[in-house]
Amino acid sequence: MKIALSSLFLGVAILSHALGEDAPRRVLFFSKSAGYEHAVAYRDTAWPSFIEREMLALGSERQIDFTFTKDGTIFTPENIAKYDAFFFYTSGDLTRQPRDGWGDNYPLMTVEGKAALLAAIHDGKGFVGVHCAIDTFSDDPDPATPDASTPGSYGQMLGARYLGHGGEQPGHLIQFDSKFPGMEKAPAQYHPVDQWSALRHFMPDIHVIMALDCARMSGDLYARPNYPVAWARMEGKGRVFYNAMGHSAETWKDPAFREMILGGIRWVTGMADADITPNLSRTTPQANEIPERAKQATHSEPSRAKSD
Repeated sequence: MKIALSSLFLGVAILSHALGEDAPRRVLFFSKSAGYEHAVAYRDTAWPSFIEREMLALGSERQIDFTFTKDGTIFTPENIAKYDAFFFYTSGDLTRQPRDGWGDNYPLMTVEGKAALLAAIHDGKGFVGVHCAIDTFSDDPDPATPDASTPGSYGQMLGARYLGHGGEQPGHLIQFDSKFPGMEKAPAQYHPVDQWSALRHFMPDIHVIMALDCARMSGDLYARPNYPVAWARMEGKGRVFYNAMGHSAETWKDPAFREMILGGIRWVTGMADADITPNLSRTTPQANEIPERAKQATHSEPSRAKSD
């Protein structure tokens, strides 16, 4: 059964009758959990999740027409064609039944639907991943012979892979691109409290927007060189944006974070442009160097939390 919180379900009609750059962009917000389900993504049967309510309000102000769903069967070529971009706040292998006690009860993506999505992004659709989107399809193998002319794995598309995370703590962020859309309101000294994922296998072509100052972080997981936590890249003709923040309701209420997410949506949908020259080797040249101490410090979350 398909359960999509569309504008009709939420009592909002943000429909596009105009053409051109000023027309609202259509974004599919997908929050299926096949791994740990974050509290902000938990949906009661009669009420949308916290992040769905937040993003609906923001979208209505910024010419963004959201459709919200946790139903993986929506990913067919016909449905994918309806949207300008896809926003993932997801976890786990979305094509496989999660282990007992994990995930939600909404339908899985099909393998064919996943392939169709990756192909559509490669052909020009936009993609935004936030927080746990990096912990999605994290065990997928990369193609043996990467070819920029064809879609790669989900991890290659997103730009990095998940390693683990520690507890919530202030993140000391280093900004490398204050001109990227949405970065205008990010404080020069920005230390938001969040749950910071440790990442690995960064694609060399990413454009780093912000990085984590690991020397100022607590815990063995961060005993490593600085690494990116927000970036943009091109996947074929498609624009891809990722931000590692977004664990709790407090983060989603942070004006700076909200502007960064909206800026990412604007960029991937062509409402804004940016210089995304690859800069990993200049900004965080040792990001892919992970000492054994950090590798051994991974942490698993409990199976479920209810909404705030």
